[in-house]
Amino acid sequence: MSRDRCRYRKYRSVSIHHGLLYLIALLLVLPLPGCSRRAGDPTGSLVERRTTDGTITTVRAISGSVWGGRAHLAEEVRIGADEGPEGDILSNVRAITCDRHSIYVLDGGNRCLRVYDMDGRHVRNIGRQGHGPGEMDNPVSLAIHPHNGTLFVRDGRLRRMNIYTPGGEVIDHWQLPTTWQCSRPSWFDTDAVLFTPEIVRPPQTDMDFHQGVCFGYISIGPEGALGDTLARPETDFRHALVVCHYEDGGSSAQGVPFTPRVVWSCRNDRSMVWGIPEDYRFEIRSPDGRTVICERPEVRVPVLPEEAEWHRRKVTASMRRNQPGWAWNGPEIPRYKPAYSDLIPDRSDRIWVVRQGPGVYHPEGVANPLTSDGYWQNPLYTDSTLIDVFDGQGHFLGEVEASTEIRFWGNSTWIEDDTVIACAEAPSGAIEVVRYRLVLPDGTAP
Repeated sequence: MSRDRCRYRKYRSVSIHHGLLYLIALLLVLPLPGCSRRAGDPTGSLVERRTTDGTITTVRAISGSVWGGRAHLAEEVRIGADEGPEGDILSNVRAITCDRHSIYVLDGGNRCLRVYDMDGRHVRNIGRQGHGPGEMDNPVSLAIHPHNGTLFVRDGRLRRMNIYTPGGEVIDHWQLPTTWQCSRPSWFDTDAVLFTPEIVRPPQTDMDFHQGVCFGYISIGPEGALGDTLARPETDFRHALVVCHYEDGGSSAQGVPFTPRVVWSCRNDRSMVWGIPEDYRFEIRSPDGRTVICERPEVRVPVLPEEAEWHRRKVTASMRRNQPGWAWNGPEIPRYKPAYSDLIPDRSDRIWVVRQGPGVYHPEGVANPLTSDGYWQNPLYTDSTLIDVFDGQGHFLGEVEASTEIRFWGNSTWIEDDTVIACAEAPSGAIEVVRYRLVLPDGTAP
């Protein structure tokens, strides 16, 4: 069967006896109308339904996968240590990128860009703490020029983009419109235009800002903003919040744990990948107006009662730092986790769907955040990570088995072909950077 279109069969009139045998044979070997089966392991190959309505194509995975099973990540290089040479110790990894020779890790705690070779050996640091040329105060994102390897580090607090040669020499800096600081990546499109996150629709109220309806990407150059803007798709959906109101009329807010929120990111062809994980459904919106909707049957991950209670106490403790006596004023924590938590486009035209798996209990974690500090660094519960991968046309490639230590964050994950570089949590709780190799179920590379 073709993967791009449905195929229907007409049955010829035959004798009742032979017609019944013919029909039974067909039912045994053919997929349902509206589905297509991809080549591969006959017990695990992809069965999907594909429909098109104008410029919108919906692809729903029914069962199986292109890979015919579950892939896994084989660890090859680990960067980071609790003690030892200064270059091996990481503090607050903000972003990761890579070229053919080097791994670049933006270290927010040490205010520098650490450079390692592909075997994880520390080569040099770029930049240092300060406000002068090439120095950093609060570095938040990192991008590498696709043609010449020039490095761009966004410093939210200094409102600029620092620019360095691959060897670490300071070239220049570009001014940013605001001091807005966020964890979203900066990136280059296919025309080598640099995009960086910004507020693209001014909020009308504090709640507008808390709900995140005004964010997107702007293109920038030596003179600042260039004018190209990629705004997050409009939606009436609102993330469930708890809010702390202040006497001066201001407010702060936090999302209710495990409630769906708008998830979005951009590919380097300027298409927007986004969705609302109330169910397993997300969209790939191309600049030319074409949209691919990807769907998959959802297996809901429950939130354990004790897990929900710990997260409730964590949020309460955080809010009471601003307003002692604050009491929960939002909806209750849901019984199930969202369908997914992040959508990460890679450099090989794939989309990695990151899901919150079953909670992992840490006996040494802070049991009650209301009475003990340190719960951010030493939590009682963390989420395991589940990963699904789709190609750019919406076909489900397969699941990827990931260890409980891995942490997939959009700004600090780099993926191309079979190379995956991501953060992982060491047994000590320290965050490390690990280079993995993606291995398909048959032992080959993708």
